[in-house]
Amino acid sequence: MKTIFVIIRIIAFCTIAFAFVSFNNLTDDWTPSDTPCLNSKIVRIINTGLNSVKYVICEDGSVHEYRVDSLNPSGFSRVNFKDVWDPSAFYGFDVKFQKKTSAENALNGVVVGNQNIFYTSNGGTSWTKTNINTGTNLKSATYSPSTGSQSSFVFAVGEWGTIAISTDAGKTWNKIPSPFGLVANFNDVFFTSASAGWIVGDHGKILYTSDGGNAWTVKTESYPNSNFNGVWFNTPTSGTLVSEEGEIIKTSDNGQTWELFKKLNTGLNDVAFSGQQQGLIVGDNGFIISSTNGGESWRLINIGTNANLNNIEVDNDGYFHVSSSDGKIYSNRPAVTLPGAPTNLNATLKGAGEVELSWKDNSDNEDGFRIYRKINPGNYEPLSTTPQNTYTYRDKNLEFGKTYSYKVCSYNFAGISNYSNEASILVTSIQNNDKEIPTKYFLFQNYPNPFNPTTIIKYNVGESSISNKKYDQLVVLKVYDSLGKEVKTLVNERKSPGLYSVSFSGESLSAGIYFYKITVDNYSAVRKMLLLK
Repeated sequence: MKTIFVIIRIIAFCTIAFAFVSFNNLTDDWTPSDTPCLNSKIVRIINTGLNSVKYVICEDGSVHEYRVDSLNPSGFSRVNFKDVWDPSAFYGFDVKFQKKTSAENALNGVVVGNQNIFYTSNGGTSWTKTNINTGTNLKSATYSPSTGSQSSFVFAVGEWGTIAISTDAGKTWNKIPSPFGLVANFNDVFFTSASAGWIVGDHGKILYTSDGGNAWTVKTESYPNSNFNGVWFNTPTSGTLVSEEGEIIKTSDNGQTWELFKKLNTGLNDVAFSGQQQGLIVGDNGFIISSTNGGESWRLINIGTNANLNNIEVDNDGYFHVSSSDGKIYSNRPAVTLPGAPTNLNATLKGAGEVELSWKDNSDNEDGFRIYRKINPGNYEPLSTTPQNTYTYRDKNLEFGKTYSYKVCSYNFAGISNYSNEASILVTSIQNNDKEIPTKYFLFQNYPNPFNPTTIIKYNVGESSISNKKYDQLVVLKVYDSLGKEVKTLVNERKSPGLYSVSFSGESLSAGIYFYKITVDNYSAVRKMLLLK
């Protein structure tokens, strides 16, 4: 699995060709960040389709996530899978999320590990164990690129020639027979399109599919002594393999031929590209090389560690993140500081059942604002987000008689700011605003309800439905007992369009259920209220 909670400065790629073994000291351009795997190997890291959710898998198979959109973020937390509570029951190897081509599919993800696969459709908020039990360790997974008829295929590969496919974004799975009964360990899988994909593994195994993964063929057996750890295609026809024996093997003809590009003296663990030109290969003992020309040449760089570099993740913005055996993550993402917290949050009643929030924006690097709301005495829940450089939000369709509380924070890639002050408001009285003349009629629920002995009834008078004019209209508002007998007439006069309230006292009445009815223009409505004694 792959994740990060870090952000760093951009790589200053050195200019010495890879063929010359020379290190440029770029330690200051790569900054490490701590993870739950501190002093332990990180197996995988990943950014999800949502930049605010990230995952890391430690050497013991435990899976951890970091969410910057949680109400009280505290860094990474352990993901306890349903019915699975420790790595001895489920040992994670990889996690993948569908590429973000819509708000919905960015929430789809899978975790693969020893024998089982877990699936999420809500961005990792909850995980469900799927139907498959492979009997072997699954080591890598990928979503195939989306097309019209084949939009959510997922593939997982692992030990003893295991290949599994899901055609519904990861919910259900089936095993696919390995060609010729191969029992080699498969270590990585990569799709260049919805139909074309590659699997690489031990003993030089390179498999290819052209039908979306239903059938696989062995493409070459030219490297029987090579154990391939990673594969990546930066164009539909140009691909790169790396092996634990230190080999870089390339194709430029869509895998028809694979040629040895370079043999190094260190094991190589992963390869990845950001776009077609910028590539990275990592290996043991802090080995890392970069390319800016699509892999035609490579340059050695130094990120300041001698730890084994295990895998590479490319985030949604194209930056690299590298996991290492020292429990840290290294990245070339430019340093981002937390945005400043908004202040002076105010809540003001605006219109019928609407509250307008306003705050002071104290940041110049936020991606937006997150708004949280609670209906007292409940708990805060996410309400909405607004773009950067905004400072107002209107909350609509609120209930009369309830108290609403709000908090606002700003966010960016680094996380979320502290929260603003709390702003609370009781939705009981709406002030008539000449600038906001109602266009509809409406009778609101009385407040308080139940009541003893007095309550407030509010109503809207809109524009006339006959001529759409704003002239005065006859409003009749009456109260009835439970038998339908008229108790009192509260309003019987002409009113101009606007928002009104009237007080009703039940001091002289018996406890029980009463009704109040409004008639104006072609509008009529009845509501129920309860008088207590």
